[in-house]
Amino acid sequence: MREIIRLVSEDGKSTYVTKKNRRADNTRLERMKYSKHERKHVLHRERR
Repeated sequence: MREIIRLVSEDGKSTYVTKKNRRADNTRLERMKYSKHERKHVLHRERR
């Protein structure tokens, strides 16, 4: 089953919401996403 997860930037100001299949992949997601607070792409990590 796909679960809703949050990706939070390193500074904690920017968040993204996405879905993930936890049975197939139980590692935490890390993606480079755009942060409008910093006006550049920064690393966002999955927060549970």
